[in-house]
Amino acid sequence: MSGLVVRVILSPDVVTMTERELSDEIRAVTTMARLQALAGQHVVIANLMQSLGQDGAATESFLHRELHLPAPVLVEQRRAVMFA
Repeated sequence: MSGLVVRVILSPDVVTMTERELSDEIRAVTTMARLQALAGQHVVIANLMQSLGQDGAATESFLHRELHLPAPVLVEQRRAVMFA
């Protein structure tokens, strides 16, 4: 639950990658994982605010502008492009 990485399993294909390629791949995957976690926070807060009767559009604006939380649909689009 702490977010500590305990184990990483690499594909046998990594032996054909340069150090730079592997580094770029790891960076891309970890960036995507971070964005997905932030989008999860976005969902939780948006649902909580909705249950408190807050305006959806104002909440979305606040989450993006003030908390810099990406909308889940945008993260999914970026993920689709990344893994296409």
